[in-house]
Amino acid sequence: MDLKTKKIISKEILILLLSITISLLCFLGTYGYNYYKVSQSKINENIILLKSKQIDTLSHSYTSKIENIRKLDGSKDFLQVEKILLQNIISIKEKKDYDSSMLIQKGVDSLKNENSNISNSLFSFQSQKRVGYISFILLLSLLFGLRYIYYLTKWCFKNLKE
Repeated sequence: MDLKTKKIISKEILILLLSITISLLCFLGTYGYNYYKVSQSKINENIILLKSKQIDTLSHSYTSKIENIRKLDGSKDFLQVEKILLQNIISIKEKKDYDSSMLIQKGVDSLKNENSNISNSLFSFQSQKRVGYISFILLLSLLFGLRYIYYLTKWCFKNLKE
């Protein structure tokens, strides 16, 4: 083989190896993406757990008093109704605590929704393989196509100079 043919073959092999390397990096990049999303989901779950305990603490007194008052719905004994109502008077602090627990609950609900979106955005192993395969085919065709365009342009300029 002459030197020119060896150079052409070595360029072809380099393009092929570059395509394989970038495709493998794309495939491995999906693992990094999944790891990041799973760790983000675990952080959200910890926050949800802590906030749920805080909600229970803040709203317990208010909700128990409301439940006691609701039990009076059919009661006809005035003294018993008055006694239960006086025992279950809701203070301003309890109402504020309950309102803040409802705001925290909205935040918890949005974190649960975000966790659901995160789990939907994870790549399965089949998707990871597909990303690697598609990137390999795309890069291979793109790099080999660009190589032919480069040689064609070089040949045209060479012929124009002659």
